Amino acid sequence: TTAKLPVIAGSLELLLIMAGACSKSKLDLQNQSAYTYEAYFASDDVMNQAVIATYATLLHNGMYSRDYYFLFDLLGNDAERDAPLLGDLLQLAQYNFGPTNTQIQDLWASLYRMVFRANVVIDRAAVWTPANATEEQNKKQYVAEARFLKALANFNLVTLWGRVPLRKDYESTVADNYPARAGVTEIWAAIEADLPISYNDANLGRATQGAAVALLGKSLLYQGKWQEAHDELVKLTQAPFTYALAGNYDDLFSVTNQSNP
Repeated sequence: TTAKLPVIAGSLELLLIMAGACSKSKLDLQNQSAYTYEAYFASDDVMNQAVIATYATLLHNGMYSRDYYFLFDLLGNDAERDAPLLGDLLQLAQYNFGPTNTQIQDLWASLYRMVFRANVVIDRAAVWTPANATEEQNKKQYVAEARFLKALANFNLVTLWGRVPLRKDYESTVADNYPARAGVTEIWAAIEADLPISYNDANLGRATQGAAVALLGKSLLYQGKWQEAHDELVKLTQAPFTYALAGNYDDLFSVTNQSNP
């Protein structure tokens, strides 16, 4: 053991010399796989991904993938449970829930997540320079889709909770964790959109002008603006729209008939 001590001491001395010779800049390496908020959203493909990510919140907890059924279909008597419910779900079925209910908290969080992602799209589109006319048109579409999805989220927030914090843009989202609640009138005024009439088969499911008209009409209806709601919704029965009532009401709930007129 004694014979090994000089070797160990010499090794430590060498390590100290090497450490002193290294510059901090050589150790401060940049992750080549990392990206920044300012630089990442710089192409049509990435901007489209950001829009799709905004749509994706519709399938997050509290939303259409599962909890909407318990929160709205069961509570609204549009459906009946086919098995016993437990815990938080039983609270919903018994109308015995409070603000700490998991499904309600998830719905609130997912709606604001949708607002946040929509604000990211709108914010980054403002500084993105498209490469050609096609991308320029896509940019307008992406912004319109983001505005529609933000309007949809705000519609749900204001109809379910009334006066809620209004996240108008990306900067206000990241700058203030505890914003004041906005007036209901201000929230309704923020619901707007401008979208394409239709999409090709590869993009079915994206928001259209018809969806925007329907959402605006429904928003006016919820405010008791009967004539304005009528004037907006009647547009859906006229050109350029080609909507029609389903011949069979049950078809509206068919998995194989989701894109009916």
